[in-house]
Amino acid sequence: MNIRCLVNALVLLIVLPFSTNSLPPSGQTVSEQNTTNEKIRDTWTWIDGNRVLMFVTNKGSFAYDQGGILGKNDGFYYPFLSLSDINAGLATNTVCFAAGIWIAGVNASTGDTLVSVSEYADDYYPGPMVGGTFTPDADVLPQYRVYKVYSDSQLANPNQDYLEWPVSQGAPLNPLGNPEILGDQMLWAVYNDINPIFHTNDASTASGLGVEIQHTVWASDEPGSDTIPLPIGISVHQLGTTSILVEVKIIDPSAMTDFDYRVTTARDSSLGTVWHLFNTSTNDTLLFNQTTFNGENTTVTDGFLVLVSNPDGNFVSFEVVANGAGVLNPPSSGAFNFQGFPVSDSPGDAQQVGAGLWAFHTGDNGGSCGSGTRGSYDAFLSRVLRNDNPQDLGLWDYEMRFTGHTNFSGDYDSSLGGGSIAVRRWQDNLATWVPFELWNIGIGTPNDQSDDIRMVVWQLDFGEDSVYNLESWGCVNDVSFGGLGEHSASTFNNDPYTDWIYWVYPTDSTPGESGYQTRAAEILAGTYDAAVNGDEEVMARTVLINWNGGTAPPFNQKLPEPGTVFRLRTPNEIPIDTFEFRATPPPTDLIGPEAVSIYSKYKLINKSGNTYNDFFISLWFDPDLGNAGDDLIGCDTLDNIFFCYNDGADSDYGSAPPAFGGKLISGPPMYSFMRYINGTDPQTFVWTYQYMNGLDASRGGIPLPNGTRYAVPGDPVTGLGDIDTNSTDVRMMATFGPLTFAPGDTQEIFFKLAVGHSYDRLSSITRLKEILNFEPPVEPELISFLKPDPQYAVFKFAIEPLMDTAFLGWSTGSNVDGIDGSSIIINDSIAPVSTTLLPSHPGHSGPVWQIVFPAKEFLETYGILWGTRNRPYSVTGIFADSSSFSLVDSIEVIGHRQGDINRNGRIDIADLTFLIDYIFRGGPSPEPLEAGDINYDGSITILDLTIIIDHIFRGGS
Repeated sequence: MNIRCLVNALVLLIVLPFSTNSLPPSGQTVSEQNTTNEKIRDTWTWIDGNRVLMFVTNKGSFAYDQGGILGKNDGFYYPFLSLSDINAGLATNTVCFAAGIWIAGVNASTGDTLVSVSEYADDYYPGPMVGGTFTPDADVLPQYRVYKVYSDSQLANPNQDYLEWPVSQGAPLNPLGNPEILGDQMLWAVYNDINPIFHTNDASTASGLGVEIQHTVWASDEPGSDTIPLPIGISVHQLGTTSILVEVKIIDPSAMTDFDYRVTTARDSSLGTVWHLFNTSTNDTLLFNQTTFNGENTTVTDGFLVLVSNPDGNFVSFEVVANGAGVLNPPSSGAFNFQGFPVSDSPGDAQQVGAGLWAFHTGDNGGSCGSGTRGSYDAFLSRVLRNDNPQDLGLWDYEMRFTGHTNFSGDYDSSLGGGSIAVRRWQDNLATWVPFELWNIGIGTPNDQSDDIRMVVWQLDFGEDSVYNLESWGCVNDVSFGGLGEHSASTFNNDPYTDWIYWVYPTDSTPGESGYQTRAAEILAGTYDAAVNGDEEVMARTVLINWNGGTAPPFNQKLPEPGTVFRLRTPNEIPIDTFEFRATPPPTDLIGPEAVSIYSKYKLINKSGNTYNDFFISLWFDPDLGNAGDDLIGCDTLDNIFFCYNDGADSDYGSAPPAFGGKLISGPPMYSFMRYINGTDPQTFVWTYQYMNGLDASRGGIPLPNGTRYAVPGDPVTGLGDIDTNSTDVRMMATFGPLTFAPGDTQEIFFKLAVGHSYDRLSSITRLKEILNFEPPVEPELISFLKPDPQYAVFKFAIEPLMDTAFLGWSTGSNVDGIDGSSIIINDSIAPVSTTLLPSHPGHSGPVWQIVFPAKEFLETYGILWGTRNRPYSVTGIFADSSSFSLVDSIEVIGHRQGDINRNGRIDIADLTFLIDYIFRGGPSPEPLEAGDINYDGSITILDLTIIIDHIFRGGS
């Protein structure tokens, strides 16, 4: 039988499919330097490589000091010079409170939308995903921390993070296999969203998408010509030991005197507690009988602003002072003492005429049977007194008075009078009715109604029924009508609770009801807009729990009975104290654009088994630029830029506040840009996904008024287009996508954050955009090119070309002639055949060394090469001044290919006949022998023939 007949016979005989299995990866062991049970949900690492300092965590959030490591939660400091300045209280200005990465997508198989966020709580878990799930104990093992390395962290000068660089977790390496270091300082961390235990944020889903995120952050310093004030503030010395806080903020450095000043608190017979400001250098009284103890003084003196506050923002009691039968003497408890509330006992039988026992609290997130985490008094304070609410709470007392009337069925009935007009602030701004009134009742004057101020009621109506009732009850998984399950304050599953209520001062806060009545009329008319009118939230998310009220309707009491009054008392009195300071004007510094920039790159890997359609990536910010309440935001859709700026002089940054923002450098385009205010934060994953899609989720997911997916895309500097005009505590969210994200897919998003600071708020925006668009100058870099560009092919008995050429020179400049050509070595061992100094070569600047070297010896330094591979190569040598240089780049090598027996670059009938001749006739063996071992089983058999035949005649792999 001739060869052709044998081939035909084999083709006819081989009818069964075959498979080849890839070899498993080699095992790698992670070295554990510290096995102590230390939590590694790292919230204490920051990047401070230039004039800004930004926190970065291993759980999705950044620009957020969750642990208050530097004294507050804001996590992006500008301008930054040293930690000692921050710790001394001299450099505490920040341009961002919190930020994080959000992701969402629709499961192509089930149609379910899944959302993971990093906001004030994080859905992400430290460490990489392995085998489709999270790494066990990654939040207690130190190898999953945030790693920090420096430009001088090299083998000769390593820090601990350099030595322990987490290669097995995916940390980037340079071609030499060492940590890849970008900028003057770099951070790296990896985390994922698949651990359901950490999905506790209301804005996300109970389970994640199965996405691993590798996060790299770097920064570089740069001198320049931009003048900025150094972070030297005014240090205040407290003579007493009270809880009073006095801050002095620089507003106009040019007006400062370098004099000494004193602030004292005192008691006035008619005004109560007051404070005074004296210039002790000139013996002048500058401010007298000031009554603002909430940190909101607006009178600038000698170029600075004095802010006096009582930061405790706490309560001394929660009482029920009346019920359906009248005044309770003594009052009954209105909260749980076993959860830490400042009450001597928990609600008792005397509280209500009826069967109910009611406790004041905040909304929960799952209940006792749903792993709720908000049962404690600490959780209450965190949720209710958020942001600047402690200052707004002040020293006043408050009452919730049930003034509505019930009908024959025992239900509150709006038609019978009493109660309040409320607004569904976070849903549709529609009017609703609640059976109670909210009041500020003054400072320690419960029996004097002349100083009482009626407040506006905002309602979050989870049942979407426009009724204030026990909306949340039972186990959360059993609730289908919009509630969140019963409350976890008690250990049993029978504590239903009401809708969430927000206590709000109307702008007209004169004693009486005039402010409330004006707002009630606007709510009923559908014209109420809190973003415009400036109403101020005092307490958020308050609820009433019906303790042991039942696991499902009907409950033992529907609501507190008419006549019930809850009273919340605060400390009421500011203590006497004295503070002194010197108002020294701050110095200035000259910097360049890189000194106020931070670069951030995310690498997202879909390690689930699901394909996600309409997959989005969002960068979310709660900027709080200086004072949180005067922020405006905008976006530039042409340049993929988003930013925050102030509406005028800022109490922190003064008359010339900076601007803060970011720019997408590479990745999916900016699909939407959303603006929403404090209070319209997403309460469900549906809200979140609507925001990502450029819809107004706070109003039911309707399109934006400007008809685009971009809120406020106009230009504030020129005044053209849709511009933000409502300064407030605002959020901004830039979203990128949409993508189809299949299992194993990788997506990168690369962006830059920066601060622009100029002579006024608008010029700061201009400078910010210049910095974000600025491409840093290219420093002279020693570079080399290989010819061909660069590619090698391994053939039968030789390597072509037998000789190859490298070109060595500078990217800019022309001092390459300072290199000793005779010292050049390739790959640490290959000496050139010749080195010639040429006047130029493409890609270089100035003279270039042409280096001819033996290609065969060069390739042999890599060992046997299979297929197409990228390999590093090095060029080393000595400068004329005896200093050494070493540079590394990569080349592409086309090595041996299984099945290409004759090494002509193809797999065809000639290779098949060669292999048949070897197997059946004792012909010559392939060189190398491995070229014929197609299935990697260590021998050349008929199975290898079947693979080649399948490839040639059937299009197999």
